[in-house]
Amino acid sequence: MIHHIRRIAAGEWRQLRAIRLEALQDSPTAFSTPLAEATAFSDAVWQQEAARETGSASSATFVATAEAGDWVGMAAAAPLAEVPATPTSTRSTSARRTAARLDPPLR
Repeated sequence: MIHHIRRIAAGEWRQLRAIRLEALQDSPTAFSTPLAEATAFSDAVWQQEAARETGSASSATFVATAEAGDWVGMAAAAPLAEVPATPTSTRSTSARRTAARLDPPLR
């Protein structure tokens, strides 16, 4: 399966919410916001978060998408200037393993 990695778009706040909540259920310590708090966020908060991550020069949220466009993984980086240009393989067995190989790890 081929994965595409790209920065999120401002209008993708619903997808961001879904994948972040799923990630928090799977790995509660992966983010600074606890699952219960993130679950209670209003739509406006998620819209602001997506817009901030889209336009920020210092941080970004990236998603891995399957060929059909479904989001299968995510990674956030800050400060963005320190993210290395790391080649990734499209032959990776999962988007998580690709993100896990980055050095330094992305949060």
